[in-house]
Parts: sequence; C-alpha cells; structure tokens
Amino acid sequence: MRWRQLLFAMIMSATVAFGSGSTADERSPFDPLFERLSLCEIYHLTPGGYLLLAPSIFLFDVWRLQAVDILAQDARRRPPFKIDLRSTVHLQLASASSYQAAAAFRALATFMRETGYDAVSRISLAQAAQTAYRARLASEGYEDCFIIKWGNRYPDVFAQPLRKTTWRAIAALFETDAARRFALTEHERRFVASGYLTEEEIVELRGIRIAAYIFENEFDTLKRDRGGFDGNMDHQPLVCTDEATTMWFLIRRLEKLGHLRFFSTQHGRFVHRTPNLVLPTDHFGVLLLNRRNGAYLVVDSWVEDGGLPPHISRIEDWFDRGERRSVVSIGDPALDKALLEGKISHDDRNGFLTRLKAHLAPFSPPNQNPRPDGRPPTCEFHWCERDPSDALREVW
Repeated sequence: MRWRQLLFAMIMSATVAFGSGSTADERSPFDPLFERLSLCEIYHLTPGGYLLLAPSIFLFDVWRLQAVDILAQDARRRPPFKIDLRSTVHLQLASASSYQAAAAFRALATFMRETGYDAVSRISLAQAAQTAYRARLASEGYEDCFIIKWGNRYPDVFAQPLRKTTWRAIAALFETDAARRFALTEHERRFVASGYLTEEEIVELRGIRIAAYIFENEFDTLKRDRGGFDGNMDHQPLVCTDEATTMWFLIRRLEKLGHLRFFSTQHGRFVHRTPNLVLPTDHFGVLLLNRRNGAYLVVDSWVEDGGLPPHISRIEDWFDRGERRSVVSIGDPALDKALLEGKISHDDRNGFLTRLKAHLAPFSPPNQNPRPDGRPPTCEFHWCERDPSDALREVW
C-alpha cells in the first residue's frame, strides 16, 4: 500500500496547471471524480471556490482523507472561515453553510476511498479542477459559476452557472455605449453641475443597475424573491445580507475584469445601518467608492422585489432611510418615480412591471430563462425537486 500511495503522490505532484502546456488528450487522475460532479461542484474544488472565499485553516498542501471528511461535514454547518476585521465579506459569510461544496468534498472522500489513497495534493487537485472546470464551461456554454447567498436564519452559499450570452449582455453595458442611450435627467444634471458625479460616472452607475437587473432575472431564486420585510416573511426569503453578498460578488467581478473605471467595491466592505424605532433590525448594502472624489454610494437591492433594478443612493441618504433616492436614472422618468415610491412589484397591478421589462428589453440577452439548462426551478438549489428549506431543517 505504501508504494501505491507514493506513486499516487508523484502523479498528483506532476499534474500541471491549466494553460501550462498540457494537451486536451491528457487525462488527470482526478477526471473520474470530475465526471461525477456538476459544473459548480467542480468550481468549489478550484482555487476560486468555497474554501478560498476567505482564509481557511484547511489550506495546507496535503489533504488527508480525515480532513476531507471534516470539510464535507463542516460545509453543511458553517465554513471554516477566519473573521477578518478589515473586510465585512467574511463576516457576511461566517455563518453560511454550503451544501453544494459539501457534496463536492463528499465525492472527493468517496473517490479517495475507492482509489485506496489517504492523501491528495490540494494544489494539484485545484489545478486539475480548474482545467476540467474551464473545459466544461466552454462545452456547456456558460461564462462562470456565480456565488449566491440565501436562507435568512440558516444561510447557505451556492454557485450557479451564468450563460455566456447573458454575461455578454452585461459586459456590453460597459464595453459599448449601450447605457448611454438615455439622455441625462434633470436630477442627474444637478449632480453633474455640483461636481458630485460626471456624465461618465452616471453612465457607469446606470450600467451597474441594469447589469444587476439582467443578472437577477437569470436566476429563479433571485427573480422570485419579494422585497423588503414582506419578502423576509416568505417561505424562502433573501434578507439584506443575502442580497448584499450576492450583489457584491457580481459587482466585484465587473471590477476585476476592468469594466468599472470610476467606482470600487472597497475590498468587500459593506455599509451597515443599525436598528432604530422606524426600522428595528440591522440593514446592509454594498459600499461603492467614487475613485475621483472619495464619495461613498450604496447599492441596495433588498427593498425591491427580485428582478428589479437595485437602487444606488448617496450614503447620507441611505443612512437616513432614503435608499430609494437613486442618484442615477434607468432612463424613464415615470419608472424612476414608480421605483422611488415603491410602486413596482411582482403583482404588476398598475402595469409598471410590464412597462419596465419592455423598457429594459434592449439590454437583456435573448430567450432569458430562470433555468438556462431546462431543469425545474427547484433544481437551482442543489436538492433537485425538493424545497431547499426542508433540507436545511433536517440538518439543523
């Protein structure tokens, strides 16, 4: 057995990173494992997956079978994250489980038992997973797996694939003059005149609002959520920490790819409003910094029903419970006013939702569906055809 383990370790060490010269014909020793996993389960074994959302105590080079078993169990309860006081991203995720990541770790443990080895190289596994992940993305027509947080009392983190066509529609908002098609409103011109925003900054903020609209409408979890406290009372609510975390990952990706020239996510710092008599709970939003003048803005999607553009307000207004006072228009004064007054909702009693969809249709990808792979909506959660809340209750 000893010589088999040494041989396996040598094979793992010889595994090369994606793009370093390996050919498509070469097979990784981990390929039988990857063939059992869904696309986003493979994602959690890559360098950008679940364990690397924040520093982890498990990031040593060799993973023993016992450690993998612990990872699979712990991921169903809470992640092995260390709280970093310099970044509230880790605080947002500190109590979140990931059934999806747990399934990947559980499959890895089974694979190790079947092959008879009690240790794998974490680095080699991550490199091989990255190669397999990128190949699957290309063959299945997806851009990437995006992190979504949900669950309210029992928060859970999972990843869902976004179609390339959808990401191209989002990227086009910043790569072309798409978001420039609407003339500046009087409200926006006042910000330009005062020096608070430039016209280019307004176009970029408008792009963020429309990008979030397109993104939320791709995923049933986000699209069907009800906004505000009414939404918190739903069976499967997304609370403000869920919405802020999910939105941060989207905006951070835009920033990392160079699509945001004027605004920064500030390394994942969230803005936090403490309870008061009017709003007796904490509230969180995504913090944006204007790189030119140092002004802070807040992105808040919680107050609106899912699938509507989030608000982007001045931080002073947000702390004054004015999160609906968006500094940037979506290009239609009547719809801007309806969003300000909270008159657009899923029930569409006044026709504003229908009008909003028609207004933003030119920006959206073709044939946008909640489930681009055609599976039932509940399969978006990793308990196919089951209510995810029921699965969480079984654990807790």
